[in-house]
Amino acid sequence: MIDVNQLTIEDVYRLRNIYGTNNTSVSVSTTEIKQMKERLEVLYPNCKVQWSFAERICLRNKSH
Repeated sequence: MIDVNQLTIEDVYRLRNIYGTNNTSVSVSTTEIKQMKERLEVLYPNCKVQWSFAERICLRNKSH
């Protein structure tokens, strides 16, 4: 798991291409998703980051 504040665009790209959560039960809080969303908005300044995208990246970051 990579710290949210240390995520780079390369890390996000790698996490985007991972399918699922490896059949493990992973849970994230709304606070963690909000932090991830804010970080993604910093990495992608001209884009509106969807909540569901931030949630997927957060889940995959926790499981891998």
